[in-house]
Amino acid sequence: MSCIPAILPGANPWAQDKGSFNPDQSLLNLSAFEPASSFNYYYGSGPKVSNLRGFGYTNQDLSLTKTFPIREQINFQLRADTFNIWNWHHFGDTIDTDISSPNFAMVNGSPTSPRYVQVVAKINF
Repeated sequence: MSCIPAILPGANPWAQDKGSFNPDQSLLNLSAFEPASSFNYYYGSGPKVSNLRGFGYTNQDLSLTKTFPIREQINFQLRADTFNIWNWHHFGDTIDTDISSPNFAMVNGSPTSPRYVQVVAKINF
């Protein structure tokens, strides 16, 4: 189990808006949470489930296929596959969530993969 720090009364846990996120700055306000030193060896006074949510995840892939008949039992197939077609990036798994870390709520890695396109040609017989 992990420690869940409580949000201090009246404090805003967000340091910046997720709609205009700057990865060089902290997403969460560290001073809005109970200090890490106050919950050593217990689970913190925060709720088991928090209403704090990170970035949403969206992913759209697209495939286009065209089959050209050559003979009665032979086909040529051309296919293009695109992964992350709109090139949307997500920071979900790259944010440091350890409240005792000096890099708390900072992006500590790269975002999700960029758009990939692959073209496939094959003969079916």
